[in-house]
Amino acid sequence: MNWTEEIIILAIVVILVRAAYRKLQLNYPVAMGDVKLGDRYGGVLGLPMTFLIDRHGEIRAEFQGETDLNKIQTQLQSLLPSR
Repeated sequence: MNWTEEIIILAIVVILVRAAYRKLQLNYPVAMGDVKLGDRYGGVLGLPMTFLIDRHGEIRAEFQGETDLNKIQTQLQSLLPSR
């Protein structure tokens, strides 16, 4: 499935040191967040949190803790328009 036209990946972190960023070798943008940002999305009770947010800013799915990527992929497929 080609999601490049429909999905943008952005990591938002509260604490991330430069060394950790290099070690993780992330291939997507990372922005700094804070408690106020977490509160806008219902409060972040544990890390990591994964949100699927549509182009209108609505949370369509959320996953707390480490999540099986197959679960995220299944949810994404159900949210993306059929081609």
